[in-house]
Amino acid sequence: MTRRFPRILAFIGLAAAIGCASSGATKITQAWVDPSYAGNYLEKVMVIGVAKEEARRRVFENTMAATFRERGVEALPSWEAIPASKKEIDKETIQKAIEGRGIDAVLITRLVQVDKEQQYVPGTTYVDSYWGSPYYGGGYYPYYSSTYAVVHEPGYVVENTIVQLETNIYDVETEQLLFAAMSETLNPDSVNDAIQKFAKAMVGELLEQRLVK
Repeated sequence: MTRRFPRILAFIGLAAAIGCASSGATKITQAWVDPSYAGNYLEKVMVIGVAKEEARRRVFENTMAATFRERGVEALPSWEAIPASKKEIDKETIQKAIEGRGIDAVLITRLVQVDKEQQYVPGTTYVDSYWGSPYYGGGYYPYYSSTYAVVHEPGYVVENTIVQLETNIYDVETEQLLFAAMSETLNPDSVNDAIQKFAKAMVGELLEQRLVK
C-alpha cells in the first residue's frame, strides 16, 4: 500500500501558510493618547471618513458608528449631518454639524496608502513518522525506503496587500488632539471587510487606552 502521509502533511502546511497570509487581520501599529484625558470616557463622537467616493465614506462612517454603539458610545456618521455635496468639508461646516448635538469628540480617519509586498515562504521537509529519519545501516534498501518517506516542499512567494489608515480624535471644546493611531490591515477580502476589521481593532484600542468603557 502506498503511504501518502508526508504529502498530505505538506499540503496542510501549505494551506495553513496561505491562510495566514490572507487572514485580513488588522493591527494597530502606533498609538498615542493624551495622558491627561485617559479615563475621561468618550460619550458621543462624530465619525468622519476622508474619502472621495460618497458611498465608501458612508459605509466607513456607518460601520465605525455601529461599532462604537456596541461599546455604549453614541456615534454620529458625519454624512447624516453634512451634505453629500460637500466633497472637502471645511471647519465651519463641521462646527455647524456639531452644534446642539452633544458631541464631545470628532474622529477622522484617512487612507495613508495601499502597499503590495512579496513575502518568501521557505521550504519545509516533512518526515513520515512511521518510517522515521533516513536509516544508514543494513544496506542500500533500508536507506532507500526510509528516504522515500521524506518529502520536501520547495519555498514559494506570496504577494500581500497592506492597507494603512491614520486615525485622529479631537476634543470638540478645546480642539486638542486626544488620540492618534496608525493601523494596518493585511489582505482584506474586500473594502467592506477591511472597514469592519478596522472598526473592531480601533474601538478595541480605544478600550485599552481607557477612552471608551
